[in-house]
Amino acid sequence: MTNSIRTTENNRKAFTTFFKLFGANFESLIFTLAGEYSDAYNGGHWSIAFIGTEQSFDNSFPIVPNDAGETISVCNPMNYFEGEMTNRAFGLAIFMMALSATSFKGNQAAHNAAEIYHLINEKMTASAHSTEEGSLTIEEYKMIKRFLD
Repeated sequence: MTNSIRTTENNRKAFTTFFKLFGANFESLIFTLAGEYSDAYNGGHWSIAFIGTEQSFDNSFPIVPNDAGETISVCNPMNYFEGEMTNRAFGLAIFMMALSATSFKGNQAAHNAAEIYHLINEKMTASAHSTEEGSLTIEEYKMIKRFLD
């Protein structure tokens, strides 16, 4: 299994199918959270990112902003985190935050969100500890964890 993270072009059908797993407002939640935690974020196009070799839902987090520049300034006032993150780290952190929030709803969407949260967390950890090209760097991994803490 590969631990690299790569993106594919924005695919509206894949986004829609994936977001249905977590309820009708999940996509809106992601974009709202992105705006809340970064004054620099102002919308734009997103790409679907995959961890591993298969382009399947259990290897994906459809949340990499394309239009935000190389890095993006973020602030989480709930834990006093402030810093610059890469787009993919920011996207993954926001996606994980949205999954966490959704997991408390007590319905099938909550179950799906909790399952995918833990799966992506495992894959993210493996990617950060891999030397494979395209893997998360340890710095990206630490920033994501500090942002979510």
